[in-house]
Amino acid sequence: MNLAAGRFLVPRRYEGNPYVAKFVTLFELVAGRLGARVVFCDDVTERDLPADCPFVVVLKPVQWGRSEGFRGLLSLPGRIRVFGLWDDIHQGTRGTRYLSRDRWILTRFFRRCDAILCTSHDPFVQWYPRHAAKLVHFPHFFRTADFRAVPYNDAPIERCVLSGAVGRFYPVRKIAARNPDVVTLRHPGYGDAPGREVPGLFGEAYARELSRYRCAVTCSAVIGYVVAKYMELPAAGCLLLATYTSDLDRLGFEDGVNYVRVDEESFDGKLAEVLAAPEAFERIRRAGFEMVRGRHSDDHRAEQLEQLIRERCATRAG
Repeated sequence: MNLAAGRFLVPRRYEGNPYVAKFVTLFELVAGRLGARVVFCDDVTERDLPADCPFVVVLKPVQWGRSEGFRGLLSLPGRIRVFGLWDDIHQGTRGTRYLSRDRWILTRFFRRCDAILCTSHDPFVQWYPRHAAKLVHFPHFFRTADFRAVPYNDAPIERCVLSGAVGRFYPVRKIAARNPDVVTLRHPGYGDAPGREVPGLFGEAYARELSRYRCAVTCSAVIGYVVAKYMELPAAGCLLLATYTSDLDRLGFEDGVNYVRVDEESFDGKLAEVLAAPEAFERIRRAGFEMVRGRHSDDHRAEQLEQLIRERCATRAG
């Protein structure tokens, strides 16, 4: 089987989007190992692919109202393995007509996928039990190129940093933003959202800014996602203060070992403990840094994705 004829597909709308850049880098890593190609496009049909194409990996072909493209993917012959990769999958969970339409279209794509790679395990199984057998848990990760040059900071600023959106969807972040010992980084928008400012801190500059602080706070959102910040904050050397969600058990996170569990009621008190006696939490901070850098980079996900492709393509699709 000619794996070099495989294609990694990225919707053209994501070209240049800083939030999607790490996924594109991941695709480039694996494509380079296989001799395959990464392609930005609006749709794909069998005619667009090499005659001996054994697989396509496609990044979020439909998501959040962007549900018009990639219809050709649904008609690809069974001999072509289809691997879909998604992060946000909560379309339709709030019952609105708009989101329910997205959910209906999303599940059409799930049916065609031979494997569904998703950054969340338990939420996916809860919302899409009919497709759970196809699920491959593919957790968030940090991009090595952004963090490689950022060393562990042995003398950080004794403050807590907060990055990311703040609001009802992230209740602990909302509480944390009111704490005078928390430094809040401006949220830069989502790249392709109209009316947002041009993104500010991304890449190595973002990693270096995080690394200046003793600790950092994030939460799993009200729907239980392990968001990318669970990886990025410890990778920068911050002591992670974060809410618990069940997917953390799959990822190597242990309260009091490599992160500190907080919630809306306990955050202020726990942060006061950390800043009053930082040396008591230094072991946890260091352990979080080493665990995440050792398990959750794009290099680790590239190995996982390459292995999946090789294994699934070893048996010809029917």
